[in-house]
Amino acid sequence: MGIFNWFKKKQNKNRLTMTSKLELDRINIGNYPDERSYLEEAKKFHDGIITLSCNEFSIRKGNKTIMRSCMTLYETDNYCNIYIGNWPDKHPFRIACLSDQSKEFFKLTQKTEIITFGSMQSDGYAVTFKLLPFDGSTSEEETVSIPKMSNSQYPQYKEDKYSLLVESASNNPYNITNNRLLNDKITWMNMTNYFKNELESLLLSCKDKGVSETNMVVTYVNTSIKSWYDNAGYVPKAIVDAIIEETYAALQQTRYANIINDLDSLKEKVYRTLIH
Repeated sequence: MGIFNWFKKKQNKNRLTMTSKLELDRINIGNYPDERSYLEEAKKFHDGIITLSCNEFSIRKGNKTIMRSCMTLYETDNYCNIYIGNWPDKHPFRIACLSDQSKEFFKLTQKTEIITFGSMQSDGYAVTFKLLPFDGSTSEEETVSIPKMSNSQYPQYKEDKYSLLVESASNNPYNITNNRLLNDKITWMNMTNYFKNELESLLLSCKDKGVSETNMVVTYVNTSIKSWYDNAGYVPKAIVDAIIEETYAALQQTRYANIINDLDSLKEKVYRTLIH
């Protein structure tokens, strides 16, 4: 999945409301060993009862909820709807459900509906389950502590020297804005791990492309910001800061941690290339 696609906004036209039993169907371990722990967690969903609604899902075993997450529609086509959820540590993952059209086809061909939980990477882990009929009670007596979306998960607007730069800019092609209403409670999932995988791949190619590693990081951030702009027509400063901060955090987890001195150095480079 490329960074051009990540911020694609889609309308949720196919709203889900169902309760089913999960039966493990197949597993793809993927090419990212550091995600194997998430693969193991997803496998535990087997024999659980899943309840899906338009914006969240929960999985229960007996009287215990073992997983709950908000769901954000990422993209949709004639075959399936792709949602994004969060593991308890805020690591994002994909949820692939059949579209309404596919559901009708599965009914006509007497096939069992499926759902897949998987990595954000196209070649990452994927665990697919059959959705079996379930008519039992969905009451819960005991739940585990699984965080839902809270204020701490919204990017926070910061009034700083870059706010002044945005305010006074005569050239602001991505329409970065300090408007408090547009910066308030924006849905966002921590992208550090996703950025890390993308950066490691990109930075390996710098020598072949004749591009400096620092410039590659700045270009990567700018491209992510442009992706948001292409779909919204503006970019809240809180989102600009979140992308820069999580890119820097991702960089610190790679062999290239020392190519940029500190977070403010990266912010300075990015803001100065975006607005004048």
